[in-house]
Amino acid sequence: MFSAQLGRDAQTTSFLGLRQWLSNRSSGWIATATTILAASFVLWLSSLRAATPSLPLAADSAELEDLLAVLRELNLRFFHVARDVASLAKTVLEKIKANGASIEDGDAWRQQLAEKCRVFERFEEIQEEVFGRHGRTKEDVEETRRKFNHVEEVQAYAEGIRDMMDNAFCGQPPTLPRARLPSELTEDKVLELHRAFQDLVIERARRWLTDTGITRCSVDDLGQILAKSAQDAEKQFFATDPALLGEGGALYLTAKASYGSSPQFAAKLADADSAHKKEVFQAFSAFVYLG
Repeated sequence: MFSAQLGRDAQTTSFLGLRQWLSNRSSGWIATATTILAASFVLWLSSLRAATPSLPLAADSAELEDLLAVLRELNLRFFHVARDVASLAKTVLEKIKANGASIEDGDAWRQQLAEKCRVFERFEEIQEEVFGRHGRTKEDVEETRRKFNHVEEVQAYAEGIRDMMDNAFCGQPPTLPRARLPSELTEDKVLELHRAFQDLVIERARRWLTDTGITRCSVDDLGQILAKSAQDAEKQFFATDPALLGEGGALYLTAKASYGSSPQFAAKLADADSAHKKEVFQAFSAFVYLG
């Protein structure tokens, strides 16, 4: 069953469960170029979790800070990859559940999601960009990582990437590892921001229809307009207060995901989403033609 296949059992203790996944599919998918990237991804990230002898902290703490800066940026960049995976996974899982079906092969499910969202390719791109910006190579970072593997924060960032992807494959939004949430990001504030973003989506969709002069459109066209408006609104919304919301909204999104584990908060979010759907219908039903 779905819950059993995607739960954190003994078979998925390796990073993302990918080592088992790759070995299970050696006859087909492993032969592709994507597998080469996947293998690199698995080896590099699993090495972050590998046990190495604890060494004395280097006198030059700048070396450790440089490493942490690289790992923080990797986590932040990969946070948004995990968001994409979680969004797609949630949509598909809801459809599967609505049809009364279940996922029998968790490894194949991960493979399909990873391929659809280009997880491995994007990780390679992110890694190359981040290392290049910091003037480091993969080998440099790995050597420094081994030197400081006993440092809790170094270990936490490796675990964080795995946890983000474990949650994403289950359709759960990621939380940014080691995030320090502003005290202002209370549950009430997050709900307020959530509703403000939804209002902004409607505003931008209205503006787009006005600017283009469109007076009638199909349901599918309206869906695409709303999706594009949501993307544009998100960029605008996250840029309003980076100190509060975090880079790319990472702190706000982490707070919302963390609070979402509370049934009471989840119910309030669901109510807000339900109200938003009604507002969308009221705002745009006159534009939609059927058929």
